[in-house]
Amino acid sequence: MTLQDPEERLERIGSLDAAGLRHLADGLGDLAASVPGVLRVQPRPGVARLARRVMGGLAVAVTTGAGMPSLPDVDIVVSKTETLVELDVVVDGEHPGPVVARTVAAALIDRLALEALPAASVDVRIVSVVS
Repeated sequence: MTLQDPEERLERIGSLDAAGLRHLADGLGDLAASVPGVLRVQPRPGVARLARRVMGGLAVAVTTGAGMPSLPDVDIVVSKTETLVELDVVVDGEHPGPVVARTVAAALIDRLALEALPAASVDVRIVSVVS
């Protein structure tokens, strides 16, 4: 199974189509970047491949990867039963990394609760701490 380009995918997820999901991903990236201690948000390579294995019945994905058009810094994969959000962050050394990651995850979960999407899980990975 291969993922279709999000712009070509016509299936709707809740109240969002693929373009709406892309817009949501952009907003989530901005929200994550606004958390104190976050210096940069970046996408996690390969999330779509993982999601296809873990989440049966993949409905739509907004992800990054080789050959893909420029996409948001936050990856979102939606199946009929769950929404998976993954992102990597670079943290300012003056802020405790785990606290920053939990704050980012909580902010994104709160924002996703406003959408008509399946239950969300957010995976935030700290890829670097800059002093």
